[in-house]
Amino acid sequence: MRVFKWSFLAPTPILSKGPALLALRTGCPVVSGFLMRAGQGHHRLVFSQEIPVRRTGDLQQDIVENTRVFTQVIESYVRRYPDHWFWLHRRWKQR
Repeated sequence: MRVFKWSFLAPTPILSKGPALLALRTGCPVVSGFLMRAGQGHHRLVFSQEIPVRRTGDLQQDIVENTRVFTQVIESYVRRYPDHWFWLHRRWKQR
């Protein structure tokens, strides 16, 4: 399983398992970063709190669950600041 679908802002996008797999394999902490506009020509970088990584021993299920949680954090910022959101690739393409 390289990618999978999960609900994000209504349409179902293709999501990468990379961040979850990296966290599960290395034990590294996970945070999301968001660049927010702060006036004309100014921005501020905002980080989420550390996102707990679920480890049950079932690698495939842990990848799906952690990716769901990571995606919900991103979605919460997009919903709070929709005018600050820009995705750099075709998130809703079909494979």
